[in-house]
Amino acid sequence: MTTLSLSPLGRSRLMLVALASLFILPLAIAWLLYFSTSWQPNTRTHHGVLINPARPLHFEQFSLQTVPETTPFPLNQLQGRWTLLTFTSAECTQRCWENLYKMRQVKVLLNKNQQRLQKVLLAANPSALQQLSQLQAAYPETWILSGEQLPHFAAQFGMATDHVIYLIDPLGNYLMYYPSDADPEGLLKDLKHLLKLSHIG
Repeated sequence: MTTLSLSPLGRSRLMLVALASLFILPLAIAWLLYFSTSWQPNTRTHHGVLINPARPLHFEQFSLQTVPETTPFPLNQLQGRWTLLTFTSAECTQRCWENLYKMRQVKVLLNKNQQRLQKVLLAANPSALQQLSQLQAAYPETWILSGEQLPHFAAQFGMATDHVIYLIDPLGNYLMYYPSDADPEGLLKDLKHLLKLSHIG
């Protein structure tokens, strides 16, 4: 009975193939599992609609005004903390009030991390806010802002519409948005997760 012997060159090639297999095979298996519908996970780690990649907002280029004082408010003042932001094009409707309520409750439920979050209502037509005094009384920690540059700033979101809550990180990156029917518990979970991972803001 004869035994098969390899030349030194053949053994080297065999060793190279074996080493390559150690790296390539796991990647190939992972790729097959990912693209196989039966293996894809049916859960996700975030509850909002993810902006991928995150969109840097140009705060430094815009200045708005506080409502109703009309005090100049450079938007770069918003950087440094996490921001929940919502728009209203005219009067603050029921959906607008609901968004402000969600934003307030989420901040309260952050407990010791409350000061890492700020809330903003951008009003395209502040003269239409007939319930302004009630808004200020109910949500005293919410910035209500308006101004001629608001449409230009809002255009950076690509879909700046009423009844949506936008999430912005302390560096000014637009990360996610939450439709009006979004579960506030999901928003709270997302924020808690982000604040736990982040050492900024």
